[in-house]
Amino acid sequence: FMDAPWDDVAVALQVSAYSLKSLVKAALPLMDRGGSVVGLDFDNRVAWPAYDWMGVAKSAFESVSRYLAKELGPKGIRVNAVCPGFTDTDLLAESVENIVRLTGRSTEEAWASLERFNPQGRLIQPAEVARVVGWLCLPESSALTGQAIAVAGGEVM
Repeated sequence: FMDAPWDDVAVALQVSAYSLKSLVKAALPLMDRGGSVVGLDFDNRVAWPAYDWMGVAKSAFESVSRYLAKELGPKGIRVNAVCPGFTDTDLLAESVENIVRLTGRSTEEAWASLERFNPQGRLIQPAEVARVVGWLCLPESSALTGQAIAVAGGEVM
């Protein structure tokens, strides 16, 4: 974290935060009757090992979504972020392989450690995240904007 050069940090911030503003601005002509924007975020309340500046960039992403909600609310456009917990995806499997390689833990221990974060003792399923994203695009969620919604099964850090 302390040794990261600005050029690397700038790329992380551009790709993970500023890009949301750029994408929304490009989509505005298609949203002349309002709409909903939902971005995928990450729980950045904790300084995760090895996540470093990406964690900071995700905090910026969440802030950008709140500012977009403020700016676009008068146009009937809502902006929210969804923060999935440890989700059963190929990317998570790759991360587990890295944990095993870096720590010497067994694969079973690495998976079990992730599942322990969830009070239900399981990983989040992609369909669970997708249902929340879809709901945020429906009129039934019209009172929500500028929110970061955890889809994490009550994960505890």
